[in-house]
Amino acid sequence: MKRISLLVCYVLISCLSFAQTIKNESIDNISIDYDNPASLIPSLQVTSFGNVAVRYQTKVISLLVYNGEGKEIECDMRMAAFKGGKIVELYQGYGYQKLANGRNAEPFFPCYITLPAGEYSFYPVVKMKGEKAWRIMGTFSSELDQPYMDSWKLNVLDSYDAPSSSSMIQLDAPGDQNAIKSMYTVFGYKVNESFRMQMTLHNTQSKVLSGRIKLVNKRDLKMFWRGCEYVPGDCSDEWTDCITYFANLNGIQADIDGTFRVRFNAGEERVCVFSNCQFPNYHDYNNRYAPNIVAMFLPDGKTDAPENWLLVNENAEFCYDSTGMLVDEVEYALNSQACYYKEAISIMPLELNKVDLKLNKLQSKIILSGITLYSNLKVINNGQSIPCQRMDESNVTFNVEKGNVYTVQLYNDKYSEVKNFKLKF
Repeated sequence: MKRISLLVCYVLISCLSFAQTIKNESIDNISIDYDNPASLIPSLQVTSFGNVAVRYQTKVISLLVYNGEGKEIECDMRMAAFKGGKIVELYQGYGYQKLANGRNAEPFFPCYITLPAGEYSFYPVVKMKGEKAWRIMGTFSSELDQPYMDSWKLNVLDSYDAPSSSSMIQLDAPGDQNAIKSMYTVFGYKVNESFRMQMTLHNTQSKVLSGRIKLVNKRDLKMFWRGCEYVPGDCSDEWTDCITYFANLNGIQADIDGTFRVRFNAGEERVCVFSNCQFPNYHDYNNRYAPNIVAMFLPDGKTDAPENWLLVNENAEFCYDSTGMLVDEVEYALNSQACYYKEAISIMPLELNKVDLKLNKLQSKIILSGITLYSNLKVINNGQSIPCQRMDESNVTFNVEKGNVYTVQLYNDKYSEVKNFKLKF
């Protein structure tokens, strides 16, 4: 199947009107054989998009399907939602395709969800060429509600007060652009190494979304590796590290806590470039269950508690044409990128006796020298961070205004403050 570019332009309309155009299969028009499972063995392949499913938004599900029928087949594979062992929604697919005996298929399904809020099993079904009824893959429908099938379950939410993302790209990763965009490509950076992330964010709701956003490096088995479990010898550490503590978003410096204040109007789409992202800590995960770079959003009015930060969901509405029909598969990162840590770097210590300050009166600039490459600083004015620019491996500059008082915070690494002092110009 051909790949489709994320740079597809479309008119974003309200979630209600968009929902009315989606052509999910009517349950009233389908026949399903619950008692005759197909000998196709499915497993969740890419679950890195997270565990969020929202009504009138698209949930992306990727599978690995093994053909155990004992012969080549021609079939139509689909995702379906089940409740109480019965099908309640059948999603679009890509028509009949051949699959050789003993081979794997890797279907990738955007599922536009119209279900009411609640827990459902999202599980694949198949219709063989020449047959009228759909069959469940590799199991009986009565098994779908069993605890050992929990990895196939998702809680559908009626609403979700966070933007969604149709594209997430690591701009500084080496290689060709198609590889960089691929959701199957895992990239690595050293601790304190600077890199850029680009996201295309959407507010698909009919109301304004405002709050704070940040990028984090997150290892969470339940959220990103559904169906997997730690075994003896695994590193089971999980973490959430903010990677935008010293970053800027489209030229705006992060606040003191590494977050950015954002506001998305109803139906707005915006390309967001996060520059100077950095891993603050080295984590050894034994090359199993890699962490993910994702965006988290805190709606206005919510306290800064971990449970109130919302994962920015995936957005695959570009997969549908103007009539609501699925047009193609997608093999691009949507709201998450897997990452790993290169060797922990040896950080040049910040030697305070070598730090020097100069004032350029004509340009109203402060130049700090002796700021080693992997050390950092924040400059605070009236409680807000102001942009700093690294000139080279040891010099950093920032603008000042007459009469203002600036607090300069020097860091040897991410969260270890070495010294702070005040300046008045």
